[in-house]
Amino acid sequence: MTKTTIKLFTLALVAGTLALTSCGKKTAETSDGIKYTYIEEGDQAPKDGEFVIYNFSMRNDEDSTIVDSYVDRTPQYYQFVDSLMAQEVGVGEIIRVLKNGDSIVVNLTAAQLYSNGMGIPPFMQEDDQLQISIGVLAVLKDQTELSDWMRKFNEESARIEEENSKVTFEKDVKTIDAFLAEKGLEPTVITESGVRVVIEQAGTGENAQAGQEVSVNYFGTLLDGAVFDTNDAEKAKENNVFMEGRNYEPFTFQLGAGMVIKGWDEGLAALNKGAKAKLYIPSTLAYGSRARSEVIKANSILVFDVELLEIK
Repeated sequence: MTKTTIKLFTLALVAGTLALTSCGKKTAETSDGIKYTYIEEGDQAPKDGEFVIYNFSMRNDEDSTIVDSYVDRTPQYYQFVDSLMAQEVGVGEIIRVLKNGDSIVVNLTAAQLYSNGMGIPPFMQEDDQLQISIGVLAVLKDQTELSDWMRKFNEESARIEEENSKVTFEKDVKTIDAFLAEKGLEPTVITESGVRVVIEQAGTGENAQAGQEVSVNYFGTLLDGAVFDTNDAEKAKENNVFMEGRNYEPFTFQLGAGMVIKGWDEGLAALNKGAKAKLYIPSTLAYGSRARSEVIKANSILVFDVELLEIK
């Protein structure tokens, strides 16, 4: 492993590590004083040229997770080159002793993590306390084994994601329907995939069709009313989501082309020119398990007040 590779690996640790907790097992210390604890010990050390696949997570001293590849199912890998890795210190010194099945926790400061000269990120201070956890998933002999492992892992991830999406969708629909019932509202349209559309003002002409260009005014919130976006400058200012330099004007796009979230493509196809409506969109038809912003967290149900201005 080259110096550059070790630096990239160390930078990846800032993005996250597999969250594990210390339970008083074997401890060790690097030559420059970084302590770490073994939660589990493996038995297969990598050989020259082999690939090490690992999960990782990172938490700060406020117990906030920066990134967690175990939850996100985004494991990383590096190629072990003993002659180069033997020169490393700090986190690199820990990396070179990892074996298949090892799970370790490293407690260190941001200054210790970035002692290799990469520079501390602007969102950290030198004395920030960090907990990095690394879990080695596999040690593989060559590129062929690596490709095969990743293919199987991705297939399993897709299966898990599909199962989770079904559960989340059912939960979201129940939540939306209960919300509408509480407000005394009934959907005017329920799309094929489950978007609830409450039409508040009828339009004229035919409904918008996939492939047509539509122009829309919109105001986006969560079910609890938290505002995250709008194309109306005055409403943006009123709700503290105004962005300087943004061009606030009707949003125009091709319907059904995947240019917007699926809930928009389906919901707007239930409207004609001039129609005003609320779209209640399950998270699986919006951004799913991806957090989009501080307001739009993972698995957020979205609500849009929309006005379909033009269809071309």
